[in-house]
Amino acid sequence: MSDSFSHAPSDWSTSVAEAIASEDGLELTDDHWQLVRALQEYYNKAERPTLRQITDALEESFHSKGGMKYLYQI
Repeated sequence: MSDSFSHAPSDWSTSVAEAIASEDGLELTDDHWQLVRALQEYYNKAERPTLRQITDALEESFHSKGGMKYLYQI
């Protein structure tokens, strides 16, 4: 996975994300990274998305897995 994401803090990387998740007792799985990539792609396309726009985009992206219900489970 690429660490490049124009809207991310300058010190963000996959290693930093994994360390933060680990501090919270969470191991990032492929499902989590798929969500991160979907959010990165959406933020790269939309300049200032609303929460509703983000929710709708995620619902569409993860529809085949159960949409937002699936995302709440991971």
